[in-house]
Order: sequence, then C-alpha cells, then structure tokens
Amino acid sequence: MASGITHILLMKNLPNLLNESKFKTKISSGIHFLQVGAVAPDLPYASIADGDLILSNETELADSFHYKNTNEIPLLAFKELAGKELKPKALKYSFCFFLGYLSHIIADGIIHPFIRDMVGDYDDHKAEHRVLEMKLDVLYYYHLTERTVRPIQLNYANIHEELLNITHSNYKQADIVLELFSKYIKQVYSMECPPAMITGWINGLHTMFAIAEGGHPGFYYSLPVIKDIIFYNYERLLTDYDSLLTLGKSTSDKRPENFLKSDSINYFDDIIPHFYKVFIPIAEKAFQFVFENGAELTADDIAPINLDTGRFIANNDLNEIPKYWS
Repeated sequence: MASGITHILLMKNLPNLLNESKFKTKISSGIHFLQVGAVAPDLPYASIADGDLILSNETELADSFHYKNTNEIPLLAFKELAGKELKPKALKYSFCFFLGYLSHIIADGIIHPFIRDMVGDYDDHKAEHRVLEMKLDVLYYYHLTERTVRPIQLNYANIHEELLNITHSNYKQADIVLELFSKYIKQVYSMECPPAMITGWINGLHTMFAIAEGGHPGFYYSLPVIKDIIFYNYERLLTDYDSLLTLGKSTSDKRPENFLKSDSINYFDDIIPHFYKVFIPIAEKAFQFVFENGAELTADDIAPINLDTGRFIANNDLNEIPKYWS
C-alpha cells in the first residue's frame, strides 16, 4: 500500500485541484476527517503502538481491509449517509471520513502496482516496500512544496500531527463518525472495534510517524532495522532520484512487462496525476449521491480489488491491467 503519509498528502492537496463548487466547500471544511479517513484501512496496523502498547491480532483486521471485501465499508457508508438521518455537521464529517477511506482504496489500487513492480511481491519484500514508500513520501512532500518560497523537508513538517485533529480538537461529531466506522467493521468483518479502540489506533499511528520523522543522526541510516523505519532527508535521496521515481519496462521479479506494459512509468508524471483523474469523478459522484439524490455508487465505482496488486480479488491476475488503470 502507499504509505500513510502519502495518503494524507493526497487528500490535503485535493482542494487545491478543484474548481469552486459545493463539493470543494464540503471537503475543505471537513478536511481533518478526510485526512484521517485516508489512513483508516491502515489504522489497525498501528495497534502495536496504541495507547496501551499491547500487541494484538488487530493487524489481521488491517489485512482484511486490504484483501477481503475491500469495497464494502465505503459502499455501506455512502448508502446510509444518503438517507440523511444525521445532523448536518455529523453528515458532513462522516461523508469526508468515508470519502477518505475511498481514496485509500483507489490510491492503493493505482500506486501499489508501481511499488510492487519496483521491488517485488509484498509478502516476500515487506521491508523493501516500506523503504520505497517512505522515500516516495519524502520526494512527494518536497515536490508539493518546491514551488513555494522554501521547499519543506518531510522530516520537519510534523505531518503526523494531522492525525490528531479529529480526536484532540473540539469535534463533538467525531464519536458519531467512529461509531459508524465501528458498526461497518462489525457488519463486514464480524469484529468488535469500539470507538475507543479506533482512537487508540489513531494515536498509535501518530506515535509511529512521530518516531519516523525528525532530524535523525547520520549514523542511523546505516543501522539495521532502524534505517528501514525512519524518513530520509531529501538530499540523501538525490543520488537515486530517477531510479526511485521511474519504473522501466521490465519488473523486479523478471516479468517482461510492467503493469501498464509501457516503456516507462514515472511517479510524478504518471502515477499521481492518474490518481486524481480517477478519484475526483468518483468522489463527486459520491457527493451527489449523498447530498443531491444522485445515482448510487456501485461496485464498478468502488471495486473489490486486492489493495496490494490493484487487481480484482476474485482472480488477482498480475497479467491483467489493474482495475483503476484499465
């Protein structure tokens, strides 16, 4: 999956790409929920660093979010929200949270085939996946800010603080949003996850990112294990800049063609723009469904894909073009 930081940044930057509209106004005022929703499928992975620091089997739930019935939570959410039984603010924030959840599905379906072809199958190369994703986080954040007066290093941006906005700010509606998330988890995955547990996951992910960010001493980057869980400074990545961002025709596991069967694929020129090209129309359709009695979203809009490969769960055929690229 794309790293949690990239998921947050994709949503943080979304309003900047939209024309003025009711949709833009809605998500801009609910941006905190949009950003936390964008990492929601990854939250149980952070149960190892939650408020109690207790190891648990909650990571299995995160795996389920990525491999089983992956589209059902947002489909259930938007259908219920379209009934408009919530008060306006609760409806807005709930919509933004589950729109963020939807963005995670689409982002993984678009980005992860690139990651997989760069470093190999996730099950066999978990460390390599994590390292590449974190390096892309750094490059993407610098890329987003390089047109400003002074580009910003991810290590000093405190992006992880965005995660606490819905639970540590004065949002009375946060409990309602997390209650809904808890309910859908029970419906789809038959697991009891009360809002307090989900809040613990959010705090845990905040802790994990806080450890990864910061001005680490240079020797950290040569230490086994440590070097694989901390963010690099931008300058440390310049030597490998092109190779990190560009996938050639063949893949790391010796398949003769990459997932698009093209000569090369660039992360900034091809991957990121394609995410917005796919996501924005589906997001606008979700808005119209929930707030304007528009057409209901279906499994064609939010597809049941394997979030590691971007292919349909039913066959997961790597020879096929990923769903959100076809």
